[in-house]
Amino acid sequence: MARPFNLRVYALISNEHQQILLSKERRNGVEFTKFPGGGVEPGEGILDALHREVMEELGVNISKATFFYFNEFFQASSFNPSEQLVAFYYLVELSNEDSLELTPKIPQGSQDRSDFEHALWANKTPLLLETLSFPVDRKAMEKLLP
Repeated sequence: MARPFNLRVYALISNEHQQILLSKERRNGVEFTKFPGGGVEPGEGILDALHREVMEELGVNISKATFFYFNEFFQASSFNPSEQLVAFYYLVELSNEDSLELTPKIPQGSQDRSDFEHALWANKTPLLLETLSFPVDRKAMEKLLP
């Protein structure tokens, strides 16, 4: 039986202090830490999804996005193991980084008032890979580090 694909897109955003932007989130009672980004909607291109997700989560526009990585290995979705996850990662520069929304907020479309998303800067080194909740994010971070 064929597995449905779950397409995801994530932004790798660094600053001049050798920090990377992470997103701490709680959805449906599960807390996790990941890179900013999320699902590609039906009829949406990968880059369009990246721009939309960055605007929704961070309230800023992308000035430049350069393809960096996608998982070349099988990964079942952590939230729906019957789906095969395909995640695309882009090195992203923001057009208005000073306007980044770094305060906790309820995710767009969430009906659960205990859900949250909170963007924060973390030092790239020594960022423990275990800080990232998902195996594909850890692999992308490994490739990003010198």
